[in-house]
Amino acid sequence: MTGSETATAASPRLRRTSRTALAVVGLIVVSTAARFAAAQAFSTPWIAPDEMVYGMLGEGLWSHGTLTLRSFPSPYYSLLTPALIGAPLAALDLADGIQWARLLQALAMSLVAVPTYLWARRVASAWWAVAAAALVLVSPVLHYAGFLMTEPLTLTVVTVALLMLARALEEPSMWRYGVFVGWATAAAAVRLQALVLLPAFLLAAVVDSAAARDRTRLRPLLWFAALAAAAAGLVVAVTLAAGGELSTRRLLGAYTPVGEATGVGAERLHEVVWHAFDVSVLGLGATLLASAALAWTVLSRRDTDPALRAFVSTALAYTALLVVQVGLFAAVFVGTIAERYLLTLLPLLAVGLCAWISRGAPRALPVVLPLWGLVVVGAATVPIAQLATPEPAPHSSPPHSSRAPSCSRSRVASRG
Repeated sequence: MTGSETATAASPRLRRTSRTALAVVGLIVVSTAARFAAAQAFSTPWIAPDEMVYGMLGEGLWSHGTLTLRSFPSPYYSLLTPALIGAPLAALDLADGIQWARLLQALAMSLVAVPTYLWARRVASAWWAVAAAALVLVSPVLHYAGFLMTEPLTLTVVTVALLMLARALEEPSMWRYGVFVGWATAAAAVRLQALVLLPAFLLAAVVDSAAARDRTRLRPLLWFAALAAAAAGLVVAVTLAAGGELSTRRLLGAYTPVGEATGVGAERLHEVVWHAFDVSVLGLGATLLASAALAWTVLSRRDTDPALRAFVSTALAYTALLVVQVGLFAAVFVGTIAERYLLTLLPLLAVGLCAWISRGAPRALPVVLPLWGLVVVGAATVPIAQLATPEPAPHSSPPHSSRAPSCSRSRVASRG
Protein backbone atom coordinates (compact mmCIF):
# COMPACT_ATOMS: atom_id res chain seq x y z
CA MET A 1 0.00 0.00 0.00
CA THR A 2 1.17 3.49 -0.71
CA GLY A 3 1.35 6.14 2.00
CA SER A 4 -1.81 7.83 0.73
CA GLU A 5 -3.70 4.51 0.69
CA THR A 6 -2.60 3.79 4.26
CA ALA A 7 -3.77 7.22 5.42
CA THR A 8 -7.11 6.74 3.67
CA ALA A 9 -7.64 3.34 5.29
CA ALA A 10 -6.72 4.64 8.75
CA SER A 11 -8.81 7.82 8.63
CA PRO A 12 -12.22 6.17 9.33
CA ARG A 13 -10.77 4.51 12.44
CA LEU A 14 -9.29 7.81 13.59
CA ARG A 15 -12.60 9.59 13.03
CA ARG A 16 -14.44 6.85 14.93
CA THR A 17 -11.93 7.07 17.81
CA SER A 18 -12.27 10.84 17.84
CA ARG A 19 -16.05 10.66 18.02
CA THR A 20 -16.06 8.10 20.83
CA ALA A 21 -13.41 10.06 22.77
CA LEU A 22 -15.52 13.20 22.46
CA ALA A 23 -18.54 11.20 23.64
CA VAL A 24 -16.66 10.08 26.75
CA VAL A 25 -15.59 13.68 27.46
CA GLY A 26 -19.21 14.74 27.10
CA LEU A 27 -20.32 12.03 29.52
CA ILE A 28 -17.79 13.24 32.07
CA VAL A 29 -18.93 16.85 31.77
CA VAL A 30 -22.62 15.94 32.05
CA SER A 31 -22.00 13.58 34.96
CA THR A 32 -19.92 16.15 36.84
CA ALA A 33 -22.57 18.82 36.39
CA ALA A 34 -25.41 16.44 37.35
CA ARG A 35 -23.64 15.12 40.46
CA PHE A 36 -22.68 18.61 41.57
CA ALA A 37 -26.26 19.83 41.07
CA ALA A 38 -27.62 16.84 43.01
CA ALA A 39 -25.28 17.66 45.88
CA GLN A 40 -27.05 20.98 46.35
CA ALA A 41 -30.10 19.11 47.63
CA PHE A 42 -28.41 18.15 50.92
CA SER A 43 -26.00 19.66 53.38
CA THR A 44 -22.30 18.87 53.55
CA PRO A 45 -20.85 17.63 55.84
CA TRP A 46 -23.46 14.92 56.32
CA ILE A 47 -21.65 11.77 57.45
CA ALA A 48 -20.24 12.45 60.91
CA PRO A 49 -17.48 12.53 61.88
CA ASP A 50 -15.78 11.34 58.71
CA GLU A 51 -16.44 14.30 56.43
CA MET A 52 -15.29 16.71 59.13
CA VAL A 53 -12.14 14.66 59.66
CA TYR A 54 -11.23 14.54 55.97
CA GLY A 55 -11.92 18.24 55.60
CA MET A 56 -9.74 19.21 58.56
CA LEU A 57 -6.98 16.84 57.45
CA GLY A 58 -7.04 18.49 54.04
CA GLU A 59 -6.84 21.96 55.57
CA GLY A 60 -3.88 20.88 57.70
CA LEU A 61 -2.14 19.27 54.73
CA TRP A 62 -2.39 22.40 52.58
CA SER A 63 -1.77 24.85 55.43
CA HIS A 64 1.02 23.12 57.36
CA GLY A 65 2.08 20.19 55.18
CA THR A 66 0.98 17.64 57.78
CA LEU A 67 -2.03 15.37 58.20
CA THR A 68 -3.17 16.90 61.49
CA LEU A 69 -6.53 17.86 62.95
CA ARG A 70 -6.30 21.56 63.82
CA SER A 71 -2.58 21.04 64.57
CA PHE A 72 -3.31 17.98 66.76
CA PRO A 73 -1.73 14.66 65.71
CA SER A 74 -4.08 12.15 64.11
CA PRO A 75 -3.81 8.50 63.07
CA TYR A 76 -3.66 7.88 59.34
CA TYR A 77 -6.99 8.10 57.51
CA SER A 78 -6.16 8.90 53.91
CA LEU A 79 -3.65 10.96 51.94
CA LEU A 80 -5.06 11.64 48.48
CA THR A 81 -8.62 12.52 49.51
CA PRO A 82 -7.49 15.26 51.96
CA ALA A 83 -5.06 16.45 49.27
CA LEU A 84 -7.94 16.77 46.80
CA ILE A 85 -10.55 18.48 48.97
CA GLY A 86 -8.16 20.37 51.24
CA ALA A 87 -7.00 22.98 48.71
CA PRO A 88 -10.33 24.83 48.36
CA LEU A 89 -11.09 24.43 52.06
CA ALA A 90 -7.75 26.01 52.97
CA ALA A 91 -7.89 28.77 50.34
CA LEU A 92 -11.54 29.88 50.60
CA ASP A 93 -14.13 30.47 53.27
CA LEU A 94 -16.02 27.43 54.55
CA ALA A 95 -19.12 27.72 52.32
CA ASP A 96 -17.23 28.34 49.08
CA GLY A 97 -14.57 25.80 50.00
CA ILE A 98 -17.17 23.07 50.46
CA GLN A 99 -18.78 23.89 47.12
CA TRP A 100 -15.48 23.71 45.25
CA ALA A 101 -14.58 20.53 47.11
CA ARG A 102 -17.91 19.03 46.01
CA LEU A 103 -17.17 19.99 42.42
CA LEU A 104 -13.73 18.37 42.57
CA GLN A 105 -15.28 15.24 44.07
CA ALA A 106 -17.90 15.10 41.32
CA LEU A 107 -15.20 15.44 38.68
CA ALA A 108 -12.96 12.84 40.34
CA MET A 109 -15.78 10.31 40.47
CA SER A 110 -16.93 11.03 36.90
CA LEU A 111 -13.40 10.47 35.58
CA VAL A 112 -13.95 6.75 36.17
CA ALA A 113 -15.44 6.86 32.66
CA VAL A 114 -11.93 7.13 31.20
CA PRO A 115 -10.41 3.85 32.49
CA THR A 116 -13.77 2.12 31.98
CA TYR A 117 -13.85 3.18 28.34
CA LEU A 118 -10.19 2.30 27.72
CA TRP A 119 -10.67 -1.13 29.27
CA ALA A 120 -13.91 -1.85 27.45
CA ARG A 121 -12.32 -0.72 24.19
CA ARG A 122 -9.90 -3.63 24.47
CA VAL A 123 -12.67 -6.24 24.65
CA ALA A 124 -15.61 -4.57 22.87
CA SER A 125 -16.37 -2.25 19.97
CA ALA A 126 -15.85 1.50 20.31
CA TRP A 127 -19.46 2.49 20.92
CA TRP A 128 -20.11 -0.37 23.31
CA ALA A 129 -17.08 0.89 25.23
CA VAL A 130 -18.80 4.28 25.43
CA ALA A 131 -21.92 2.50 26.65
CA ALA A 132 -19.89 0.83 29.43
CA ALA A 133 -18.63 4.24 30.58
CA ALA A 134 -22.18 5.60 30.53
CA LEU A 135 -23.51 2.65 32.56
CA VAL A 136 -21.04 3.35 35.34
CA LEU A 137 -21.85 7.06 35.42
CA VAL A 138 -25.62 6.57 35.76
CA SER A 139 -25.32 4.37 38.84
CA PRO A 140 -27.11 5.78 41.91
CA VAL A 141 -24.04 4.88 43.99
CA LEU A 142 -22.31 7.89 42.45
CA HIS A 143 -24.34 10.17 44.73
CA TYR A 144 -21.33 9.86 47.07
CA ALA A 145 -19.70 12.47 44.83
CA GLY A 146 -21.50 15.06 46.96
CA PHE A 147 -19.82 13.91 50.18
CA LEU A 148 -16.33 14.75 51.43
CA MET A 149 -15.50 11.05 51.52
CA THR A 150 -13.04 8.72 49.78
CA GLU A 151 -15.55 7.06 47.44
CA PRO A 152 -14.93 9.37 44.43
CA LEU A 153 -11.18 8.86 44.27
CA THR A 154 -11.48 5.21 45.33
CA LEU A 155 -13.74 4.36 42.39
CA THR A 156 -11.51 6.01 39.80
CA VAL A 157 -8.07 5.07 41.13
CA VAL A 158 -9.00 1.45 41.86
CA THR A 159 -10.45 1.11 38.35
CA VAL A 160 -7.17 2.33 36.87
CA ALA A 161 -5.27 -0.13 39.11
CA LEU A 162 -7.50 -2.99 37.93
CA LEU A 163 -6.93 -1.98 34.31
CA MET A 164 -3.18 -2.02 34.92
CA LEU A 165 -3.54 -5.44 36.55
CA ALA A 166 -5.31 -6.77 33.46
CA ARG A 167 -2.65 -5.28 31.16
CA ALA A 168 0.06 -6.95 33.27
CA LEU A 169 -1.71 -10.30 32.85
CA GLU A 170 -2.22 -9.77 29.15
CA GLU A 171 1.44 -8.91 28.49
CA PRO A 172 3.46 -10.00 31.55
CA SER A 173 6.59 -7.93 32.20
CA MET A 174 8.39 -6.46 35.19
CA TRP A 175 7.52 -2.98 33.95
CA ARG A 176 3.77 -3.68 33.82
CA TYR A 177 3.90 -5.34 37.24
CA GLY A 178 5.59 -2.23 38.61
CA VAL A 179 2.97 0.06 37.05
CA PHE A 180 0.20 -1.98 38.67
CA VAL A 181 1.90 -1.87 42.08
CA GLY A 182 2.26 1.90 41.72
CA TRP A 183 -1.45 2.34 41.08
CA ALA A 184 -2.34 -0.12 43.84
CA THR A 185 -0.22 1.97 46.21
CA ALA A 186 -2.07 5.10 45.09
CA ALA A 187 -5.39 3.33 45.70
CA ALA A 188 -4.28 2.35 49.21
CA ALA A 189 -3.31 5.99 49.79
CA VAL A 190 -6.96 6.82 49.16
CA ARG A 191 -8.45 3.97 51.21
CA LEU A 192 -6.58 1.09 52.85
CA GLN A 193 -9.34 -1.27 51.72
CA ALA A 194 -7.59 -1.21 48.33
CA LEU A 195 -4.80 -3.40 49.71
CA VAL A 196 -7.00 -6.29 48.58
CA LEU A 197 -5.64 -5.52 45.10
CA LEU A 198 -2.37 -7.27 45.96
CA PRO A 199 -3.76 -10.75 46.75
CA ALA A 200 -6.22 -10.21 43.88
CA PHE A 201 -3.23 -9.81 41.57
CA LEU A 202 -1.81 -13.16 42.65
CA LEU A 203 -5.14 -14.95 42.32
CA ALA A 204 -5.83 -13.33 38.93
CA ALA A 205 -2.43 -14.50 37.67
CA VAL A 206 -3.26 -18.08 38.68
CA VAL A 207 -6.69 -17.90 37.00
CA ASP A 208 -5.15 -16.42 33.85
CA SER A 209 -2.51 -19.15 33.71
CA ALA A 210 -5.15 -21.85 34.18
CA ALA A 211 -7.41 -20.33 31.51
CA ALA A 212 -4.49 -20.14 29.08
CA ARG A 213 -3.36 -23.68 29.98
CA ASP A 214 0.14 -22.23 30.29
CA ARG A 215 2.02 -22.38 33.59
CA THR A 216 5.00 -20.51 32.15
CA ARG A 217 2.98 -17.29 32.39
CA LEU A 218 3.62 -17.37 36.15
CA ARG A 219 7.41 -17.22 35.85
CA PRO A 220 7.71 -13.40 35.55
CA LEU A 221 5.43 -13.12 38.58
CA LEU A 222 7.74 -15.33 40.64
CA TRP A 223 10.69 -13.09 39.87
CA PHE A 224 8.65 -10.02 40.71
CA ALA A 225 7.50 -11.60 44.00
CA ALA A 226 11.11 -12.29 44.96
CA LEU A 227 12.07 -8.69 44.19
CA ALA A 228 9.07 -7.37 46.16
CA ALA A 229 9.94 -9.56 49.16
CA ALA A 230 13.52 -8.29 49.11
CA ALA A 231 12.33 -4.68 48.92
CA ALA A 232 9.90 -5.23 51.80
CA GLY A 233 12.63 -6.81 53.91
CA LEU A 234 14.91 -3.84 53.24
CA VAL A 235 12.20 -1.39 54.29
CA VAL A 236 11.59 -3.33 57.52
CA ALA A 237 15.31 -3.43 58.29
CA VAL A 238 15.76 0.30 57.68
CA THR A 239 12.69 1.12 59.79
CA LEU A 240 13.89 -0.97 62.73
CA ALA A 241 17.45 0.36 62.44
CA ALA A 242 16.11 3.92 62.61
CA GLY A 243 14.25 3.12 65.83
CA GLY A 244 10.82 2.93 64.24
CA GLU A 245 8.04 0.51 65.05
CA LEU A 246 5.96 -1.90 63.01
CA SER A 247 2.86 -1.94 65.22
CA THR A 248 -0.64 -2.38 63.89
CA ARG A 249 -1.44 1.23 64.72
CA ARG A 250 1.60 2.43 62.78
CA LEU A 251 0.59 0.41 59.72
CA LEU A 252 -3.20 0.87 59.76
CA GLY A 253 -3.65 4.22 61.49
CA ALA A 254 -7.33 4.96 62.10
CA TYR A 255 -8.17 1.51 60.69
CA THR A 256 -6.38 -0.24 63.57
CA PRO A 257 -9.64 -1.78 64.94
CA VAL A 258 -10.01 -3.64 61.65
CA GLY A 259 -6.59 -5.23 62.03
CA GLU A 260 -7.24 -6.10 65.66
CA ALA A 261 -10.70 -7.55 65.12
CA THR A 262 -11.15 -11.13 66.17
CA GLY A 263 -11.90 -13.75 63.57
CA VAL A 264 -15.43 -14.22 62.36
CA GLY A 265 -16.97 -17.59 63.18
CA ALA A 266 -18.62 -19.88 60.67
CA GLU A 267 -22.04 -18.69 61.81
CA ARG A 268 -21.24 -15.20 60.49
CA LEU A 269 -20.10 -16.31 57.05
CA HIS A 270 -23.65 -15.84 55.82
CA GLU A 271 -22.80 -12.13 55.74
CA VAL A 272 -20.27 -12.92 53.03
CA VAL A 273 -22.97 -14.78 51.12
CA TRP A 274 -25.31 -11.80 51.47
CA HIS A 275 -22.66 -9.50 50.02
CA ALA A 276 -22.15 -11.94 47.17
CA PHE A 277 -25.87 -11.64 46.44
CA ASP A 278 -25.60 -7.86 46.61
CA VAL A 279 -23.24 -7.92 43.62
CA SER A 280 -26.28 -8.89 41.53
CA VAL A 281 -28.27 -6.06 43.13
CA LEU A 282 -25.47 -3.60 42.44
CA GLY A 283 -25.40 -4.55 38.76
CA LEU A 284 -29.16 -5.11 38.34
CA GLY A 285 -28.71 -8.81 37.62
CA ALA A 286 -28.05 -8.66 33.88
CA THR A 287 -24.48 -7.44 34.22
CA LEU A 288 -23.58 -10.31 36.56
CA LEU A 289 -25.08 -12.93 34.24
CA ALA A 290 -23.36 -11.43 31.19
CA SER A 291 -20.02 -11.40 32.97
CA ALA A 292 -20.56 -15.02 34.01
CA ALA A 293 -21.24 -15.95 30.39
CA LEU A 294 -18.00 -14.27 29.34
CA ALA A 295 -16.11 -16.14 32.04
CA TRP A 296 -17.54 -19.41 30.76
CA THR A 297 -16.42 -18.72 27.18
CA VAL A 298 -12.90 -17.90 28.39
CA LEU A 299 -12.46 -20.76 30.87
CA SER A 300 -13.85 -23.28 28.35
CA ARG A 301 -11.49 -21.79 25.73
CA ARG A 302 -14.27 -20.94 23.33
CA ASP A 303 -12.72 -17.48 23.17
CA THR A 304 -8.92 -17.26 23.44
CA ASP A 305 -8.53 -13.50 23.14
CA PRO A 306 -5.74 -12.56 25.62
CA ALA A 307 -7.38 -9.22 26.45
CA LEU A 308 -10.68 -10.89 27.30
CA ARG A 309 -8.91 -13.60 29.31
CA ALA A 310 -7.08 -10.93 31.32
CA PHE A 311 -10.34 -9.08 31.96
CA VAL A 312 -12.15 -12.23 33.12
CA SER A 313 -9.25 -13.31 35.35
CA THR A 314 -9.08 -9.87 36.95
CA ALA A 315 -12.84 -9.66 37.42
CA LEU A 316 -13.15 -13.11 38.98
CA ALA A 317 -10.22 -12.67 41.37
CA TYR A 318 -11.04 -9.15 42.50
CA THR A 319 -14.77 -9.80 42.91
CA ALA A 320 -14.23 -12.94 44.98
CA LEU A 321 -11.69 -11.38 47.35
CA LEU A 322 -13.54 -8.07 47.67
CA VAL A 323 -16.80 -9.81 48.58
CA VAL A 324 -15.02 -11.85 51.27
CA GLN A 325 -13.18 -8.79 52.59
CA VAL A 326 -16.28 -6.60 52.77
CA GLY A 327 -18.47 -9.41 54.09
CA LEU A 328 -16.13 -10.17 57.00
CA PHE A 329 -15.71 -6.46 57.73
CA ALA A 330 -19.45 -5.87 57.74
CA ALA A 331 -20.04 -8.89 59.98
CA VAL A 332 -17.92 -7.30 62.72
CA PHE A 333 -18.40 -3.56 62.27
CA VAL A 334 -21.64 -2.93 60.34
CA GLY A 335 -24.20 -5.71 60.72
CA THR A 336 -25.89 -5.00 57.39
CA ILE A 337 -24.84 -5.15 53.74
CA ALA A 338 -22.27 -2.38 53.24
CA GLU A 339 -22.86 -1.84 49.54
CA ARG A 340 -20.72 1.28 49.24
CA TYR A 341 -17.61 -0.80 49.88
CA LEU A 342 -18.45 -2.82 46.75
CA LEU A 343 -18.80 0.16 44.41
CA THR A 344 -15.46 -0.56 42.67
CA LEU A 345 -17.17 -3.58 41.08
CA LEU A 346 -19.34 -1.28 38.95
CA PRO A 347 -16.81 -0.80 36.11
CA LEU A 348 -16.17 -4.55 35.95
CA LEU A 349 -19.88 -5.31 35.68
CA ALA A 350 -20.42 -2.62 33.02
CA VAL A 351 -17.47 -3.74 30.92
CA GLY A 352 -18.59 -7.36 31.23
CA LEU A 353 -22.11 -6.62 29.98
CA CYS A 354 -21.00 -4.47 27.04
CA ALA A 355 -18.24 -6.88 26.01
CA TRP A 356 -20.72 -9.76 26.09
CA ILE A 357 -23.17 -7.89 23.84
CA SER A 358 -20.43 -6.64 21.53
CA ARG A 359 -19.17 -10.20 21.02
CA GLY A 360 -22.58 -11.45 19.93
CA ALA A 361 -24.03 -12.35 23.33
CA PRO A 362 -22.62 -15.91 23.45
CA ARG A 363 -24.78 -18.36 25.35
CA ALA A 364 -23.50 -20.10 28.45
CA LEU A 365 -26.51 -21.91 29.84
CA PRO A 366 -24.52 -24.34 32.03
CA VAL A 367 -23.33 -21.46 34.17
CA VAL A 368 -25.98 -18.77 33.65
CA LEU A 369 -29.00 -20.85 34.64
CA PRO A 370 -27.56 -22.06 37.98
CA LEU A 371 -26.32 -18.56 38.74
CA TRP A 372 -29.73 -17.10 37.96
CA GLY A 373 -31.26 -19.68 40.32
CA LEU A 374 -28.88 -18.59 43.08
CA VAL A 375 -29.84 -14.94 42.52
CA VAL A 376 -33.53 -15.83 42.82
CA VAL A 377 -32.88 -17.80 46.00
CA GLY A 378 -30.89 -14.88 47.38
CA ALA A 379 -33.71 -12.46 46.61
CA ALA A 380 -36.11 -14.73 48.48
CA THR A 381 -33.93 -15.36 51.52
CA VAL A 382 -31.76 -12.29 52.18
CA PRO A 383 -33.54 -10.23 54.86
CA ILE A 384 -34.76 -6.89 53.51
CA ALA A 385 -33.30 -5.26 56.61
CA GLN A 386 -29.86 -6.19 55.26
CA LEU A 387 -30.42 -4.06 52.17
CA ALA A 388 -32.42 -1.16 53.60
CA THR A 389 -32.73 -0.12 57.25
CA PRO A 390 -35.15 2.38 58.80
CA GLU A 391 -32.26 4.16 60.48
CA PRO A 392 -30.00 5.99 58.01
CA ALA A 393 -26.57 4.36 58.16
CA PRO A 394 -23.48 5.91 56.58
CA HIS A 395 -23.23 3.22 53.94
CA SER A 396 -26.86 3.55 52.81
CA SER A 397 -28.23 6.83 54.20
CA PRO A 398 -30.41 8.93 51.88
CA PRO A 399 -29.13 12.52 51.71
CA HIS A 400 -32.61 13.95 52.24
CA SER A 401 -33.10 12.27 55.61
CA SER A 402 -33.66 14.66 58.48
CA ARG A 403 -31.78 12.53 61.02
CA ALA A 404 -28.06 12.39 61.56
CA PRO A 405 -26.53 9.16 60.28
CA SER A 406 -25.65 6.43 62.72
CA CYS A 407 -22.09 5.21 63.07
CA SER A 408 -23.40 1.65 63.59
CA ARG A 409 -21.23 -0.63 65.71
CA SER A 410 -18.02 1.30 65.32
CA ARG A 411 -16.66 4.52 63.94
CA VAL A 412 -14.72 2.30 61.55
CA ALA A 413 -17.99 1.27 59.94
CA SER A 414 -18.56 4.78 58.63
CA ARG A 415 -14.98 5.50 57.65
CA GLY A 416 -14.89 6.22 53.90
